[in-house]
Amino acid sequence: MTDYQAFKIELFEELLEDASFLYEHRLSMTHDPELSWLELEDFENRLEPLLEGLYVGGDLALKVCAEQALMGDYGELHAAVRIMVRHNRWDLFEALFENEDKDEEEDEEEDEPLDLEDPEVCGAMAHALAIEAPRGWDQRLLELAERLNPAFLPVVARYFGYHRQAAANAYLVASRAEAGHRADVLWSYLRGIDPSARGWLQKLCTAEDEEISGRTRHDAALACLRLGDEQIYHLMAPKVTAASWVLLPLGLAGSRTDAKRLIEHAKLKGMPGTDGFAALGLLGEISAVDLLIAYLAMEEVAEKAALALWLITGAPLYEEVFIPEETDEEELFEHELESFREKGVYIRPDGEVAGSELERISQDQTRWAQWWKEHRGQFEAGKRYRSGKLYSPAVLLENLCGEAFTNQVREWVYHELVIRYQADVPFEIHMPIRKQKEALNQYALWIGKHGEPFEPGAWYLRGLKR
Repeated sequence: MTDYQAFKIELFEELLEDASFLYEHRLSMTHDPELSWLELEDFENRLEPLLEGLYVGGDLALKVCAEQALMGDYGELHAAVRIMVRHNRWDLFEALFENEDKDEEEDEEEDEPLDLEDPEVCGAMAHALAIEAPRGWDQRLLELAERLNPAFLPVVARYFGYHRQAAANAYLVASRAEAGHRADVLWSYLRGIDPSARGWLQKLCTAEDEEISGRTRHDAALACLRLGDEQIYHLMAPKVTAASWVLLPLGLAGSRTDAKRLIEHAKLKGMPGTDGFAALGLLGEISAVDLLIAYLAMEEVAEKAALALWLITGAPLYEEVFIPEETDEEELFEHELESFREKGVYIRPDGEVAGSELERISQDQTRWAQWWKEHRGQFEAGKRYRSGKLYSPAVLLENLCGEAFTNQVREWVYHELVIRYQADVPFEIHMPIRKQKEALNQYALWIGKHGEPFEPGAWYLRGLKR
């Protein structure tokens, strides 16, 4: 190996390391409440030149990518797979799994196979494939999934679900029995790729089986609602005060009657689950406001109550709070550890508590009560509100575009557009920001064409007024 080759190999390894850092950081920031979703574009803009540098590096860069995909972290795997796809090198991608079926004793010198039981590994691969959308790989991916079944299921389910492709439907049907991977199948079905799955989804919601988790029932119900299954709504509605998994799906699909039933239960017996706050915020029933203000007095749920109030009213009530830095005791010196255990926070050498200021929705009960007293007259009883405006597809689009809305809320809003108005433009909060902007433009076109008949402030399901 020449010195020049060694230099280039080192350069490509550094590019992969830097790409890994940016990808992992971008991923971790997706649900950071301190960041606007638009701010994440900076990480993506810094990542692309690194990927381009690897792409133009040719065969030597591909060789480094193939090696580091197995030896590096999941961020390097993500970048390496993207380069393989850009070069259309299925052979290199498939080679990542060639040791999966070998016994450990066969060849101890072989690279360790990818750990497909690691969700970060599967997520990195699925995300890379979803973003790059390899041409002509669909059938090969399904054949690989059959060979590696069920280990490769998380990758296949997310790739085909991301692109709303039905090519994997038969494979997903055959994989439903894999209870350990049920969440992966549901992830695809949540994207509405297989209407024939409705019966199986209903059984997950209604089966008297304690092994079916509340999260599974929640996802199955949401998938049914996205498919336009009104029957599942009627099965859930009576359970709104008895089963916590019902709360969010009903918040996304429920009626004013559901909102008032939840409010009355919360007044008499307490909120049936913390998701009840999000449900009330999403339902937009203004008779919930006084109840939610009362809940601000309870520190353990004040944050959720404040979010619900903000979703309904759009009140510009914010506050600055100091958040102490999380501290690992193992990283402290002995004298620092003694102080930390005594005071519960880490004191920096300058005598200040380590931490940072954070702006959040106000949790001050007095401020909210005063604001509601002054603005209550702007809201009409019997109408549904979001962000202080009459609920409509256009207002939901404002939510999706708004920098103040967290990605968690934006994901709920996307489901609302599908469930309430049957406005299904493919959208994911993990999409590159450029792709998200394209999806939002498509929503704007859809609303311009189909939005006028919907009455502002009314409750809808499947495009029909409740």
